[in-house]
Amino acid sequence: MRLAATFLQFVPSLFVTLGVTGATSPQAIQVQYAVSPIVAGESGELTVRFKIAGGFKIPKRPFPRLQLNSSDEIEVAGDVIFSEEGAGKDPEYFKGIRPITVQLSPARTARRGSHMLEGKFVYFYCSEKDKYCSRNVENLKIPVEVVDLK
Repeated sequence: MRLAATFLQFVPSLFVTLGVTGATSPQAIQVQYAVSPIVAGESGELTVRFKIAGGFKIPKRPFPRLQLNSSDEIEVAGDVIFSEEGAGKDPEYFKGIRPITVQLSPARTARRGSHMLEGKFVYFYCSEKDKYCSRNVENLKIPVEVVDLK
């Protein structure tokens, strides 16, 4: 399964939804991201939000896993830790997932322009209607713009 950005404008605080293309399993979680242009040699932030689709539950065990790969030009720093947003009725499932902030550090020699951060989002989901659970692996491609110091 491959995710592609549905809108590629880089605007602070604007969240862009990643849409699934060629999906064979349901998209139980909608992935959204926001990233402002990053100055070469300075750190920046990528914020990722997760919206659980109606009719699905996301178990806490095993935890969802977001893996973003560093490249020669952009380093992804820190661990990605999922935590619950609000307390749900069932302690085994997420009511909601808090947004995650990931630190990005482009190299001083990073070429200016658009770069793609690639990674995977792995999670388990349960369908309330159809009474089954399954694992989903989504490939992510998130564009990051590197700009000159102003």
